[in-house]
Amino acid sequence: KVGAEHKYLRITSETILDENQSNDIIFDDTDYFSLFGNLKLDTYDHPYYPKSGMYFNGTFHLYLGSSGFNRVFDEFSIAKADLGYAQSLGKNLAFKVEANGGFRIGDNATRTLNFALGGYTNNFINNFYSFYGYDFIDLSANSFVKATFTLDYELFNKQHLLLAANYANVEDNLFDTGNWFTSPDFSGYALGYAVETFVGPIEARYTYSPETGNSYWFFNLGYWF
Repeated sequence: KVGAEHKYLRITSETILDENQSNDIIFDDTDYFSLFGNLKLDTYDHPYYPKSGMYFNGTFHLYLGSSGFNRVFDEFSIAKADLGYAQSLGKNLAFKVEANGGFRIGDNATRTLNFALGGYTNNFINNFYSFYGYDFIDLSANSFVKATFTLDYELFNKQHLLLAANYANVEDNLFDTGNWFTSPDFSGYALGYAVETFVGPIEARYTYSPETGNSYWFFNLGYWF
């Protein structure tokens, strides 16, 4: 599909304050206008815990203008793609591999539309992506590549034991430097348990990164919207 998009971003911080002001710091308060194209293919047999099928979602945005807080604006584009493949390894065991990537073309002044990795959820907005072992928005740049490998064992009916690993390179102009094809700079691992219910999946995942030594718990309750 193709179309036009209006995106309004207001990003503030209640914890980062200007020493000369008592108000919250405003990072962005801008209307963005773009043209976009999107191609999507989804043959997964389950939206959250597939045992077979393929997935592709590619998007290209051409940002043509802005108004509001971001007065210094030059035209730029963002392209990104998500791929996935799931395969059953037996009656109760499935393997899923996913690959994600994105890059920016043109002006790099508007940092709030860059890619940000960290945390866990299944329906991030803008250019946010999950990444086990790191907190939300811990990693940010104008380009990235990421791979995720997940083993899903259905221990009981509609109850899943999950083991996952993800790896990424996140860097400004990553595809220009050629570092996207090098050993990953960031990695994380997750052990989780999920139950399918009538209100959607209920999940708990413990994640850890060997680079930082940090660990995080992430929880999801019900369907993502």
